[in-house]
Amino acid sequence: MSQGWKGLAGFFVLWVLLTAVFYPGVRSAVEAAVPGMFTSPRIFGRVQLVVALALVPLLFWFWRDGPRRFFRWASGKGSAAKILAWGGLGFGMVALAAWIQSFLGVRTWA
Repeated sequence: MSQGWKGLAGFFVLWVLLTAVFYPGVRSAVEAAVPGMFTSPRIFGRVQLVVALALVPLLFWFWRDGPRRFFRWASGKGSAAKILAWGGLGFGMVALAAWIQSFLGVRTWA
């Protein structure tokens, strides 16, 4: 397995785990600050987004030359298909993370 794929796998695993770790505390803090204002799934979605955005620099550091190589590679023939493939991978990761977290019952911890 190349370093880029290891980085993606590590990003995904950390994303799922850190979201599950931070969600209860953030939900409690939000409920204490503004009771009943936000639903638990909405808070969960925000925690999931913030964790993913916080992990992106770590992914790029681990991946190192990967993004530069990809954007050089994407400038040639078939660049739209390559960018769509990477977009599909991103959406697939989000869908898989949501499915795993639903399967584990993280969204029903409220």
